[in-house]
Amino acid sequence: MLARGVTDAKVFPAGANGTALVCGQAQSDIICSWADHVSLGIVLYSPGFASSLNDGASKTKQIRSAVVR
Repeated sequence: MLARGVTDAKVFPAGANGTALVCGQAQSDIICSWADHVSLGIVLYSPGFASSLNDGASKTKQIRSAVVR
């Protein structure tokens, strides 16, 4: 993320199945991504859709649980 201009990248605790979750700020957007042994996802939160990196991480965990079964 840092190589792509995403600042303040923060790694969040691994979730189920060792899921890696990282969120960062890119201009006014928040970008979160996850990766595990069966999936990879990237979520872009435009201004107003996630209030902080922690909020983005929480919402991304919910999205992942709905997408990955």
